[in-house]
Amino acid sequence: MTPRFRVLALSVLLAASVKLPAQNVVQPAASASIPTPQHPATADQIREYFNVINLDRTVHQLMDQMVKAMQATSAPYYPASVWEDMHKSIGEFDILGPMVPIYQKYVSQEDMAATLAFYRSDAGQRLLAAQPVMAAESQTIFPELGRKIGEEVARRHLDEIIAAKKKYDDDIAAKQNSSKKQ
Repeated sequence: MTPRFRVLALSVLLAASVKLPAQNVVQPAASASIPTPQHPATADQIREYFNVINLDRTVHQLMDQMVKAMQATSAPYYPASVWEDMHKSIGEFDILGPMVPIYQKYVSQEDMAATLAFYRSDAGQRLLAAQPVMAAESQTIFPELGRKIGEEVARRHLDEIIAAKKKYDDDIAAKQNSSKKQ
């Protein structure tokens, strides 16, 4: 795999991994209302922040999971070496480097110092330790919520669904009868 192809593949992978629902995307006009700090956070501060919150490891794990999902659904003729190289390349790629200038546009040295001080504190460390557990537990509520919402919507549209199913069944039966007559 050529270096150019690797960069392209990783770019596509990265773009796919950070796609957000349209309502959550901050438009450039909205970001213009956030003042640029007079003393932007330093690259070292930002990288330390990424390190403290384990962002690099988390992003690499997510990217690795995405590659595994892509591999599971890709054409079967892709050689294993492609996937091995993709996993290796993701592991070696500085995924967070391009984010540093973005943080510098919006976070001051003072705010980043306060943020780092919090995460270094006992409370910050407890929050960091609890976040993966809270995230995992939070994910368990979504299937039940989805089921409840689905049932409520189905109840509201029950007559409509029954009528649509009857029409569908009648259309299928009519097609089957017409193909038998031919």
